[in-house]
Amino acid sequence: MRALTPHRRVMLLAIVLMTLMSATVVLATASTLILRSRFDATIGSDVPRLQYLLHLDRDLFRGERALEMSLVEPDHVQRTNLISEYERQVDRTANWWDKYLSTSAGLPSEIAWQNDYATQRVAWITSSESLSVLAGNGQGLTNAAVDSQLAITQSDFDSMRSTVYKLEEQVGEPLIDRATSGLRRQSTATVVEMLVLLIVGLGAGWVTSVTTYRAARRQYRASRKRDRERIDDSARVAFEAELNQALDMAQTEDGALQTISLVLDKENADNPTELLLADSSQAHLKQVMSTDRVNRGPGCPALSPSDCPAIRRGTTLTFLDGSAYASCPNLRDRGGDPCRAVCVPVSVAGRTVGVLHTTGPNLEAPDAKLVTRIEEIADRSGDRIGVLRAFAKSQTQAATDPLTGLANRRSFENEVSAMLKQNRNLAIAYGDLDHFKKLNDTYGHDAGDRALRLFARVIRDSLRDLDMAARWGGEEFVIMFGNSDASTAAAALDRMRQNLVIAQAGGNSPPFTASFGVTDTVCGGDLEEMINMADGALLVAKTNGRDRVVISGRSSSQSPGDTAGSHEPTTAGGIEAQDEARV
Repeated sequence: MRALTPHRRVMLLAIVLMTLMSATVVLATASTLILRSRFDATIGSDVPRLQYLLHLDRDLFRGERALEMSLVEPDHVQRTNLISEYERQVDRTANWWDKYLSTSAGLPSEIAWQNDYATQRVAWITSSESLSVLAGNGQGLTNAAVDSQLAITQSDFDSMRSTVYKLEEQVGEPLIDRATSGLRRQSTATVVEMLVLLIVGLGAGWVTSVTTYRAARRQYRASRKRDRERIDDSARVAFEAELNQALDMAQTEDGALQTISLVLDKENADNPTELLLADSSQAHLKQVMSTDRVNRGPGCPALSPSDCPAIRRGTTLTFLDGSAYASCPNLRDRGGDPCRAVCVPVSVAGRTVGVLHTTGPNLEAPDAKLVTRIEEIADRSGDRIGVLRAFAKSQTQAATDPLTGLANRRSFENEVSAMLKQNRNLAIAYGDLDHFKKLNDTYGHDAGDRALRLFARVIRDSLRDLDMAARWGGEEFVIMFGNSDASTAAAALDRMRQNLVIAQAGGNSPPFTASFGVTDTVCGGDLEEMINMADGALLVAKTNGRDRVVISGRSSSQSPGDTAGSHEPTTAGGIEAQDEARV
């Protein structure tokens, strides 16, 4: 074979190198395309799966929240709407679950968790439907059956959401991670191959290597960005869940404020934060919480909701330079060194009535995640305070007679029964307005209502803090005198009748009198027995001419004008003197 000339050798080498380069490029490109196709296929199936699970998780939470809010909603229409919202969310979660099943990867662990979810969902649907029936009947959280059913529903709900989290974190996400890692490894191999070709002087290989490397970097950065977003989303969801759990455990508004302070101590420990809420007139702002226990800062000087730009606009405002002319006047005119501020409006029961206000170093931009968390705290705090206020209002209404403002029969029975279980000494008076039917027939029912309200006011003004009065029904009233016997109570009732005469001097209601029967724990063992005994004494008072006080077991000859009474006081003057000072 004839030896090749140097020229031909160079040409042959060039042909061989070009062929090698072409083969390498073709193989690398084919491998990348195949892997990219597999990656796209994985992403195309797994991302929707994760989205369906996230939508499912969100609507499960909304359904449970709507159901729980319906329990404390006093308005029937709103409660019906909340129950309807719960039912809609249940239907939506079933739809999302069906869509997820259509994209299932079919892994053994995934199938096991799917079966767990199906079982847990049946249990949750059953318990939550029972709870929605109770809510639809207008029962509140004070009902023991509702509390028990709510605990069962929440337990079922937590188990079901835990299974959804497993499907998200241990099935969907690993598939994406493996596909991303494979693509990253293949990209690195392609870069190495192109660099080898670059070393032997092939410009085409260098161009291909650089192009492939840049594409891999873009995908890597996109993957890292998605990872960071997922981590941020998971942290935000965890924070929201922890915040909601902490606020849900607060049973009073003061307890909610204490919880908010603890959360802000953790999330914004370096800067003082305060919560300002409008009073009942909606005309004045008052600081109700501050993380600065010493100076009660930051000390926003806004006096009314209209003085706060964040409340007026209903949006978060950030002022980096407290001395700038475009900053909040309350911040600029505060005095001292300039500082930055973040002001987040707080809405309670749908109305913007407060602001969560925090300060920091001037000209130093606050962390975006911190601002987001403060906004979440403001949003959740307003919701919880609104729920607690509505619940407190409903409890007060449930325990009060709407006409007289006194306690109703049920709350009186509960309070006195509790005192009797503690073996407390007390007296019970049972009384009513004399000739009330005649008063109604003569002057009209409006006059009768005025008389009842006047009588209730006289009773309320004549009692001590340890006494209690309630409207028993119609024109009948019961009074409990704490740490008293029947004789002491009878003396107090005589003075109450005198106060009634004085109160009627204004002429706002027709003239009327009242009669009472009295007994105490010496004579009666339980509330029902004492009520019956006092009622019997009241009947004696009516029989003997009305406008008098009769102690159970004693006769009465008292005339309407006699304020000394026909009873025989058996106690020393200490308690009577205390009653005189009160009257």
